[in-house]
Amino acid sequence: MKIVLSPEVSAKLEAFCRVYPKEFSGFGWVERTQDALQVYAVEILDIGNATYTEISAQKSLELMNRPDAAKMKLWFHYHPIDFWSITDIDTILNSPLGGIPQLVKWSASIVMTPRLGWIGRIDNYITHKTMVVEVEPNPRVWALEKLNELLDAKFPHVEEDYEELEEEDEEDPEDDTDLEEEDDTLDEPRHNQGPFRQSSFQPYIPWYSKEKK
Repeated sequence: MKIVLSPEVSAKLEAFCRVYPKEFSGFGWVERTQDALQVYAVEILDIGNATYTEISAQKSLELMNRPDAAKMKLWFHYHPIDFWSITDIDTILNSPLGGIPQLVKWSASIVMTPRLGWIGRIDNYITHKTMVVEVEPNPRVWALEKLNELLDAKFPHVEEDYEELEEEDEEDPEDDTDLEEEDDTLDEPRHNQGPFRQSSFQPYIPWYSKEKK
């Protein structure tokens, strides 16, 4: 099983990611086939700030007037970290698509991340099973693969040269005694460093397998 974005949906979401480098979210409509969820329409419902986005209940209710409301099964989201955040997981498991899990029955979720591009999952709220799935197309992953191919073709011996350098370092390690000497400057007060700021994001690293059964 996988999540497949139509060309129009993929182009719309990619363009939005480029124009609005902030968090945004919305819902999508899918056709279910034997081996994929085909996303044929999406609606961007909220543009948040650098760390947060929330879809209002009013906007969710308005979408119930669509004739294909029963096919609104996708939640999409953009955030500037890789993997799912704890907030994402809480939203998916406890208020999917703004509703009650037992009434929603199942939902699909995708999030755009900086390095991994789209990542996806499908959650069944009746069987309490989660399936991690691929999202197609995934332009960022495709671009990275093409870049790696070009680099391999341009510099075919980089990996071999790196291994040779590592072997040389092992045979003739540098004298690191200077690094062990105490540095009195470390005890001096630091100025103009500013306050320490910690990101509010808490990435959620999934513990389940590729397809949890």
